[in-house]
Amino acid sequence: MAIEHHVMFDIDGTLIYTYQTDLTCFAAALETVLGINLIDIEHWQQAPHITGSGIIDFYIEQLGLTAQRKHLQLQIKRQFICHVKYHLQHNAVQAVPGGLGFINYLRQRGDISISIATGGWLETAYLKLASAGIDVTDLPIASANDHYARIEIMKLALTKAQVTQQQKLTYVGDAIWDKQACERLGCNFIVRGDRVAHSQQINDFCDYSKVMAFIES
Repeated sequence: MAIEHHVMFDIDGTLIYTYQTDLTCFAAALETVLGINLIDIEHWQQAPHITGSGIIDFYIEQLGLTAQRKHLQLQIKRQFICHVKYHLQHNAVQAVPGGLGFINYLRQRGDISISIATGGWLETAYLKLASAGIDVTDLPIASANDHYARIEIMKLALTKAQVTQQQKLTYVGDAIWDKQACERLGCNFIVRGDRVAHSQQINDFCDYSKVMAFIES
């Protein structure tokens, strides 16, 4: 059977409820290394690239620390991983209902391929997904480890998944920057949750037929 569709998933806020966890841990890492406070969400959302490495670059440039970019990126990433690990020791990650089942459903179909594209780092992505009981180690995945720009992360996921131009691409995400990246790539977008106004919206993955209708639309 020919593969007709490719479905790419975001992670935080899409497959697992970790948007606020990531924000808290990221803020703590930035405060530890750079001494800045990330309470003002509207401020960091001004960054050109809303990914782990992209937001760090935004603050490094604002603080005039570009000469230390590589060192600071590594230090902040290490701090973030430590904060996530500590959080997971005391709090289990909650999966979005139906997510794992839907991924397994897609795995069993012969006409759909799957990949993961996240603006977070690979190390913490696997940690959080494992805490939620979701195993995606067999899937092609691209992350902030690979690039600072979300659209480039998505392109790399497509390359790893060997997606052809004949396949229709759908991305499932939860944020405005996901929608904007999909508009630039010209791919179908499904929003999980209510953070973005969009015609194709789901609260969870329990209704497979609803999600598939959006994928096949």
